[in-house]
Amino acid sequence: MLNAQKNTRSSLGFVDKARSAEEEFRQGLASIRAKVEDISRRRDAVLDAPPSVEVALARVDAWWESFVLRSRNKEPAAADFLKGPRTYYTPPVDELSTLTMHLAPALLDQLKDRVRLQYARVKSITEDDRRTQVEALERELLDAEMAEESIIRAGKASGFFALRRQDADRRAVEAVDEALP
Repeated sequence: MLNAQKNTRSSLGFVDKARSAEEEFRQGLASIRAKVEDISRRRDAVLDAPPSVEVALARVDAWWESFVLRSRNKEPAAADFLKGPRTYYTPPVDELSTLTMHLAPALLDQLKDRVRLQYARVKSITEDDRRTQVEALERELLDAEMAEESIIRAGKASGFFALRRQDADRRAVEAVDEALP
């Protein structure tokens, strides 16, 4: 009877150790996945940050040129008024286009002023800074994903099961074991 109790305690010790190892694996995986999520959020925040005011104003200019060009295309040609009585028709009037043509400079200045005013409330980033920060965050993200893959493979080798994230970086998933931390 004493031997049976010793064997039971001994077996329970192994079970406890196995549960502890699995819990440690799960916690490690959850921790690295939280880090991956955090880095992804920070990268997305940099990608979504407003550009410099100069870039925003250049976008306004490009949009405005397109808008004015479309308005000019709706303007009647001078030749439309030279047609004979059999083919002449009164050209259609597009009030918005006509108004835009005459008020364009003032409207453009007002729009640019409103854009500048928005920049008093937001933090912008230059394209060089954006590129530098995104590159650094993507390196950090790949390192974290490589660590995650290493944990998954070590867990699998120990008999633990874990699904890979659907958005896991293929470079990490397909990396050779020697490339993993």
